[in-house]
Amino acid sequence: TQAAHARPNILFIYTDDQAPWALRHSGYDQAHTPHLDQLFREGATLVNSFVSTPVCSPSRAALMTSRYGTELGITDWINPRKEPEIGLDPDTTTWPELLQSAGYETCLVGKWHLGTQDRYHPTKTGFEVFRGFREGGTKVKDATLEIDGVDRKQDGLTVDVLTDYAIEFLEKDHASKPFLLSLHYRSP
Repeated sequence: TQAAHARPNILFIYTDDQAPWALRHSGYDQAHTPHLDQLFREGATLVNSFVSTPVCSPSRAALMTSRYGTELGITDWINPRKEPEIGLDPDTTTWPELLQSAGYETCLVGKWHLGTQDRYHPTKTGFEVFRGFREGGTKVKDATLEIDGVDRKQDGLTVDVLTDYAIEFLEKDHASKPFLLSLHYRSP
């Protein structure tokens, strides 16, 4: 229907440290990425995009808010052991909040890295559901992840566990309203 096209479902995949050669769609043949290539062919590709900084936390803050990390007080990667008070202020408007206020069901699976304290929790910045980790990284295998507010040890490779949670969300019945699934991997 026309209304469904006006409010499309959104799957946003965000990876760390991924160079162009790690994706065949970018024109390189070093990587074999048929599923990601299909997503690029069938979705939107932003061919002239860039980050405002190559550092994780300020780059993530800029992505979430369309503001520079310096405006938000996030100028380096957030190390919760050294600077536990730093995080994305929940009073700052984010694009997931805008979608949520427009009636979207919003979910973040994976890496947050915009503050570990509860006041910086992803559910305070536009995500109804969070399944992942708040710090910059976690174990590659058998990680402890926060699942709906509870820390739980997960068996298996972390990228596979996160992907399974994303698939579980996608397979839910979303007939009543559109969704945003933001899937943030630590590994490219």
